[in-house]
Amino acid sequence: MKKPFVYSIITLSAIFCALSGTVNAEEKAETPEAIIDAYVAAWNEADEGARRAFLERAWSDDGVYSDPGAKVEGRDALLKHTGNFQNNPDMKGFSLERVSGVDVHHNVLRFDWALKSPDDKVVMAGVDYGVLADDGRLDSITGFFGPIPDKK
Repeated sequence: MKKPFVYSIITLSAIFCALSGTVNAEEKAETPEAIIDAYVAAWNEADEGARRAFLERAWSDDGVYSDPGAKVEGRDALLKHTGNFQNNPDMKGFSLERVSGVDVHHNVLRFDWALKSPDDKVVMAGVDYGVLADDGRLDSITGFFGPIPDKK
């Protein structure tokens, strides 16, 4: 007698979960991988409107970006910063690529990236560490260039 009752609870639970997933499908945040891919796409996008759309999808309003050469605060500032990358004649044809999975725990993530020349050679590599906001978008990225230095 106990088994049918347990199976009924499990079945009802499975149905509830399936229905909940269907009802709330549009409300679910994107995966961290999709958020990072939209963020990386913004760096590679020449068109400001399309770049803004990528950042609206991936970056919180007040997110903070920093790397060894820059610190910018807010989505509009990051839009300008990524535009400077796109408009730099020395960077013409270069692209940023995520070259690892996205490692996530709690609301913190990291991933490896590579900057590639127009002939697809890696000219710089690094790692970015990020914090996800409650809505799943990036609240910050801290980027590092090159490998971790050897211990002295």
